[in-house]
Amino acid sequence: MRKLDNISLLQSAVAETANGIVITNTIGEIVWVNHAFEVNTGYSFEEAVGRNPKFLNSGMHTKDFFAHMWETILKGNVWRGEIVNHKKDGSKLIELQTITPIITDDGFITHFIAVKQDVTAQRTAEEELENNLTMFHAIFNYSLDAILFTIPDGRIVKANWAACKMFQRDEQELIEIGARGVLDFSDPNLVPALEERARTGKYKGVLRFFKKDGTLFLGEIYSNIFTLGNEARTTMIIREIQNSK
Repeated sequence: MRKLDNISLLQSAVAETANGIVITNTIGEIVWVNHAFEVNTGYSFEEAVGRNPKFLNSGMHTKDFFAHMWETILKGNVWRGEIVNHKKDGSKLIELQTITPIITDDGFITHFIAVKQDVTAQRTAEEELENNLTMFHAIFNYSLDAILFTIPDGRIVKANWAACKMFQRDEQELIEIGARGVLDFSDPNLVPALEERARTGKYKGVLRFFKKDGTLFLGEIYSNIFTLGNEARTTMIIREIQNSK
């Protein structure tokens, strides 16, 4: 009775686990799916059983991809990988899958169990982040305005080409000299500007800067504070508006 209870408990756990589970026979026909599979794909138990899992294929993988997968599991080995499938409504479903052969004591494979973790949201977020980074690099590298990334204490950590041109210094020079090497600290507007940024997280106004040759100029500046990990960072976007002697 205890053994039967354990089997019943195991069946319930497998049926209700958050990961999709698909059991197929050796020719690839689905014989069982759990509830998570139904939720993730939109296909019911009745719609899935008896079909080959390839009905979920997105068409994004090559024949060689699936040939390697089948070669691995038919040898009795576990296959792990990421597969892009599609749901019943046609939307994309990205899954991390582990396919394990079920082998008898005599060494015969009777079934394959696929455990499928839905990572669609994670991969979509990663793709969006990658796209945002691409746009950021394009804006940073090709902006006509000077852009400096700094730490609130005034250290410069990154500068674009426009900033290097504006201040007549390469990026490494700007990193070495920091904000004190480009901002005129005798400017009476500087302290109120720093106080406003510290209080509100941003500042927009006009401050006095100087180039490597000592030329003073007024720059329209937008600066804000943001968090990178657990550390505070600041941006300074500067546009030269006139020379000041």
